[in-house]
Amino acid sequence: MDHLVHPSVLILGALKKLAAKPIPVLADEAYIVVGLPAKYFAAQKAKYKQLISSFAPAATVKVVPQPLGPYMALYFDEQGRENKRQNLSKQSWGVIEVGHFTTDFAMLRRGEWIQRDSDSSDGAFRAVETLAAKLSERVSSSVSLLDAGHALIDGTFKNCSDILDISAEIELVKQSFSDDVISAAERILDKQARGLDGIIVAGGGASLVKERLRARYPHTIESPHDRFCVVEGFLRAGIADVRDGLVRSAKSSTQASAAEAT
Repeated sequence: MDHLVHPSVLILGALKKLAAKPIPVLADEAYIVVGLPAKYFAAQKAKYKQLISSFAPAATVKVVPQPLGPYMALYFDEQGRENKRQNLSKQSWGVIEVGHFTTDFAMLRRGEWIQRDSDSSDGAFRAVETLAAKLSERVSSSVSLLDAGHALIDGTFKNCSDILDISAEIELVKQSFSDDVISAAERILDKQARGLDGIIVAGGGASLVKERLRARYPHTIESPHDRFCVVEGFLRAGIADVRDGLVRSAKSSTQASAAEAT
């Protein structure tokens, strides 16, 4: 699973945290929503679902394309109901989710994911790698990816007792990375972009590219959920699925009772 970092560890860690909550959430009673990069979704969906089910055999597991997270965070409100203010179900939207390992592109028309118009390119780790190389050259010492990642966020870098201004290095990194994202966006979204109601830019690396994307696509909006946009969308979609299931169950029960009464 190319772009998943030790998925077994991540899954087990999440299940352990749920079980340790003041009101424990048992894995076998859970509804689990997880995502895969758009590029790998079709090929790895079944394998990923099987992996998660091996740790929580009785849980309900739903695997969705990762860039649908920011879209679902706008489509649903916090109670899992359709957000009437956005009315996305009657519109067409693009999504650019800039994650750590992948930047994922998605196209949705009236709530339906269009797989052929979705793909992935390199994520923000490329920007971190580039900055680490530039800082290593500047201080004549190896700079770790972790330190470079913090520097990219903070805008400064501590070298021994000196706090370095690295704005020039960061600007070069942003330019290079945003060039790559724009190139991918042109390849994946350009033909459809003018007909879209909007393009959502989201994810932890969104700040690196949002200005360039807005310049090219003026109807670009930034997700209000920052780097938590994917998990927020999955949460809302999961609540919606559970709500719909309960509604269907209640309707079936009512219909059955009515049938018995007659």
